[in-house]
Amino acid sequence: MKKALLAVSFGTSFNDTREKTIDVIERDLAVAFPDRAFYRAWTSKIITEKLKERDGCCIDMPQEALERMKKDGVTDVLVQPTFIIPGLEFEYLKEKISVYEKEFDSIKMGRSLVGSRDDAAEVAGIIARDIRTDDDEALVLMGHGVFNGNNAVYLDLEKAIHDHGYERAFIGTVEAEPGLEDVQKKVKNSGTKKVLLTPLLIVSGDHANNDMAGDGDDSWATAFRREGIEVRCLLKGLGEYKAIREMFKKHAKEAK
Repeated sequence: MKKALLAVSFGTSFNDTREKTIDVIERDLAVAFPDRAFYRAWTSKIITEKLKERDGCCIDMPQEALERMKKDGVTDVLVQPTFIIPGLEFEYLKEKISVYEKEFDSIKMGRSLVGSRDDAAEVAGIIARDIRTDDDEALVLMGHGVFNGNNAVYLDLEKAIHDHGYERAFIGTVEAEPGLEDVQKKVKNSGTKKVLLTPLLIVSGDHANNDMAGDGDDSWATAFRREGIEVRCLLKGLGEYKAIREMFKKHAKEAK
């Protein structure tokens, strides 16, 4: 039996944050499973095509990686996604994997970072411990969000952070609800005049650098400043935190 581990990420065109996040997560997973051949894939076709054209870098889509494993004689596949929530990308990956269930003797998939309430509590604890604000600052985390999907996981995570004593921590999403206006209302109601903005994303890529911290009229940083709020940005993806990477390793080991 030939075993393999497939790490699947959304991807990023920002090489500097990729090296600090996705690349490190992949190395950690490869070390944690020395008995498995390592493969990688990204789910964003736009990003993979951009990297191929710009950098000459070829990264498999999930189905391409699975086909490659078949040709390599792999019979036992463990798939670990690096997504934050079980949203559209997670469901897309599950769909691709289901097509190959009869192609391998065994194919299992680990859950996303926040795949259960226990996961939410653990991630909240990591955020409360590792992302520190000044005494007069609120913490605002920008997630991606799922358009026309279930975004309750963000509210559950926000509540879990509050349960850790971090009551002025608020989560919004760039693509769905709760959105920027929802977070602005919470910050205003807290009476805070300063915020620390940081991404609730594995990488600190386009959304973090432009939608969150950019100088454009529609960025979160600009929107808060228009409200008279002092803004500080922490451009650090969740993949840079060791405890977050440990969670992905644990989820892979618990895969069913």
